[in-house]
Amino acid sequence: MFNPINYIRTNVNQARVSWREWREQSRQLSTHNDLAKAKAKKIARKIDVSRREFMVAAGKLGMIATASALLAGTGLYVIVREKEQNDVFVPTFDLYKEDFPFPFTYLKNVLKDGKVTGEEVGQIVANHQGVGGLYALLAFGLVKRTGEQGEMSVRYSEFLDLSARMIKEGKISFQSTTIEEGNAIDFLYRIEKKAICYDPDILRKPQNIRITESSIIHELTHAFQDYHRRAIRWSQFEAEAHLAQSDFLFHVQPDLLHLTHWLQLYQIPEGFKYKFMFPRTTVSYAAGLSGADPGLGKFIEQARGNYLLIRTLQGSVDPRDLAIRQRQISSLSTPKAAYQELVESIEAARRIAQKKPLREQIACGSGSQAGDRLSTCYPASEIIDYGTRVQLLIMYLWGKGDFGEARNAANDYLLNRWQGVKHNLLDLPGMDVGMNLTGIK
Repeated sequence: MFNPINYIRTNVNQARVSWREWREQSRQLSTHNDLAKAKAKKIARKIDVSRREFMVAAGKLGMIATASALLAGTGLYVIVREKEQNDVFVPTFDLYKEDFPFPFTYLKNVLKDGKVTGEEVGQIVANHQGVGGLYALLAFGLVKRTGEQGEMSVRYSEFLDLSARMIKEGKISFQSTTIEEGNAIDFLYRIEKKAICYDPDILRKPQNIRITESSIIHELTHAFQDYHRRAIRWSQFEAEAHLAQSDFLFHVQPDLLHLTHWLQLYQIPEGFKYKFMFPRTTVSYAAGLSGADPGLGKFIEQARGNYLLIRTLQGSVDPRDLAIRQRQISSLSTPKAAYQELVESIEAARRIAQKKPLREQIACGSGSQAGDRLSTCYPASEIIDYGTRVQLLIMYLWGKGDFGEARNAANDYLLNRWQGVKHNLLDLPGMDVGMNLTGIK
């Protein structure tokens, strides 16, 4: 006969013992950096076992002993939380919170809004290592919440369901890394690792949380593409992910998308950062289309060309020349004179740079078929000169507080004035490489 008191006692005891073991082994590993490799692996295995045992016990209970009871070993004092079963992640949060840049309340609310169960939390923490488990919980809660609250168009339902399953089963991992020095990149999908990498230093900087969430959606889209083992061009790979990201923002905070701009500028402590996004008008129209609709394919094709063009011109900046020109502009007598000088110099540089098709002024290596490490491309000096002057104008306008004018200038000079077949970079060898996605098992 089932005895609920014995059931609770057994599982709380298991949770308390395995929690102590998990905590002790984690401390031992973190305080002995000079451990022999074999010993470190042995301790890591013990950590994994104790963590799994703890989460199994907590998941069975659908409740959790308070952190004080587990840490102090004061017996069977428990708090039953029938409406908050996802609180089984509390011990994991307490253990790794110093390395996780998001508040406890935010993560808890994401899980609650996604109707994530204690059993699901237990599975996720058991299948992901260390602080990566908290990022996995965040991503899982996000896709579940997105589905529950209709925060993406209907055509993304398969994407959301599959993403949740891959996270829960540990098919994709979450790993800390410095993604790209000098760039404000928060998340990046690594094809060869089947992992979403995150830069905690970037994530600790103030940013609209919806933009951060949209970045997770973007990288999960890459994992979704990888799962289906597609042969795909890099520009298509990115365009599809940017559409998913833009669709999410359109549903949760549409004012983060400009009505007509493809290049968004978002404020950060250091100034601004660029984000390629679909315009709000385009996303609004596309929201009602199915994945097989030809109209959606046309939007993707347009985005491919725009993405390559903007990325090339916006990335063609000489830092030393930029610093010199900044000093020259600051020495001019009036803001009007400075602005006039900038605009005239850009137009002069554009006339020179556009004498030849843009694709003839880009030299690239062979590129990587794996798609994770694209070859380095080198623009001609005329393109670098133009890109540097445009960057200076955008920085000048942003520094004056003319944010709208800065955004207009970015889209005008980095996209609109270069539109046309003559400057098409699609399928350019070494840049728009063919990617053979290897699949997620």
